[in-house]
Amino acid sequence: MTIQTAKLQLLMFTVLTVLGGTCAQAMESRDTAAQVRAMEKFSFLQGHWDGQVVMHLADGSTSSHRSTDTISYLNNGTLLMIIGRKWASGAAADAAPVSEHTALINYDERENRYDLRSYFSGDFASGEVEYVGEDGARWGIEVGGVKMRFHILNDGQDSWREKAEMSTDGGNSWMPTMDISFVRGS
Repeated sequence: MTIQTAKLQLLMFTVLTVLGGTCAQAMESRDTAAQVRAMEKFSFLQGHWDGQVVMHLADGSTSSHRSTDTISYLNNGTLLMIIGRKWASGAAADAAPVSEHTALINYDERENRYDLRSYFSGDFASGEVEYVGEDGARWGIEVGGVKMRFHILNDGQDSWREKAEMSTDGGNSWMPTMDISFVRGS
């Protein structure tokens, strides 16, 4: 081994040690207990849910669909994962869903903020949870200049509703896009 190689290895070791220590300190500074407490507010959503969806179409008509949501905690309760699927009207029980989405919600205790990341149709959007409480939750995302907001209404232990609206004028006016009624599934 040459002197240059030995110096380079020592430099790399030093950099990795410092970076590793910095990352470890940053991880240790997080209050995961506060994150878990904040995320427990979503506990009414945990489980498997069967839903009936009413889509509000641009021409004023509606269409009905079957939907499921599977909602569970990950990472020791610091992350909530929502997996939703929707089937075409009258689709057979074994039919492929026409749409799927996955959303992840976490609480940043340093910013006192819930963050949302939603994945759908090969795309994604980031948003913020505006409210969560015993009676429900509200969050919003923006995709390509279109704002979407979702209202979750807690109907009790075995049911909840979701209402979605969209705005194409920066939030000045809102149009209903979807209403879902969920009941606890098996």
